[in-house]
Amino acid sequence: MKKLFLTLFACVLASAAFCQMPEENSSQNLPAKATTLLDTNSDWGGTILPAYPTNQPRIVVLKGVIRPGEVAPMHSHPVIGSYYILKGLLTVRTESGKVLHAKEGHAYTEVVNQWHWGKNEGKENVELIFFYAGAEDIPNATPKK
Repeated sequence: MKKLFLTLFACVLASAAFCQMPEENSSQNLPAKATTLLDTNSDWGGTILPAYPTNQPRIVVLKGVIRPGEVAPMHSHPVIGSYYILKGLLTVRTESGKVLHAKEGHAYTEVVNQWHWGKNEGKENVELIFFYAGAEDIPNATPKK
């Protein structure tokens, strides 16, 4: 049973659609349910994502809180990242004028190598989880000087 639980947990983490169950359970349906929150090859503005760097891969997962009125200053991401809004509404604006109203319960892919900033224009905290798929020695974000 412990082996089955660990396999199911690993499957959910690694996208259940690509996992194989142990031989003794291969004909049974998975008791867990996986919901795709985001599956894309482009950012929220429609730009195709760049190829991954050739350095050693690095995955970073962060939880963030942005208080009402708080601003995430102008920055860019040299690596591919996505985020899921747990609570609240975040307004994101690119330097070129694109605007995103990121809503609670939705996932988005960050713009890559484009200057942008975000602001919580609501009355409650924005809570979000960030996922970055980058490489060693490459920062997840770079502030604009």
